[in-house]
Amino acid sequence: TAIQTYSTGTTENVSFVGQTRFVLSNPLIIFTLIKDMIVSIPDLFLLKANFFHYTGYKGIKLINFMYVLFYVGFSLFYKLDINLKKKERMILALIFLIAYVGIYIIFYLIWSPLGSTTILGVQSRYFLPVIALLPLIINLKSKQIEINELYIFTFIIICLTGLFLLPITHFY
Repeated sequence: TAIQTYSTGTTENVSFVGQTRFVLSNPLIIFTLIKDMIVSIPDLFLLKANFFHYTGYKGIKLINFMYVLFYVGFSLFYKLDINLKKKERMILALIFLIAYVGIYIIFYLIWSPLGSTTILGVQSRYFLPVIALLPLIINLKSKQIEINELYIFTFIIICLTGLFLLPITHFY
């Protein structure tokens, strides 16, 4: 029997080689693409965050926003026992930047139509591994807000339970 594959989305006029030739023949397009990367940050991570975008489910906007809010609060106010030097934080920031830009470059070359001035296919879920570096990069030394760890762990359990229940409530 033949193996069938299912594609959740198809794009036309996509070519890695053609896209590379287009960029090399129009190097100023790089500035437009960088602008698109920067302008898309609010949509990608706040307004249209789709961390749960598997099998066509984009999630509930309120839940997505709550997860982003939880992550920011956890990153900024949780007591970190790791004290990184400025040089180490700069190295982590460079790794984050390379991964961030790399994801966009990959999607521009293999998913966006030839000659496109926007980058298609980029979703929040692709950034989850590198987003984990942000608390280490920020690394606030003086924490003025002390939060009881019991509240943090309770909130983490609630968020993880919600993450588990979202696909169940959507599909069943």
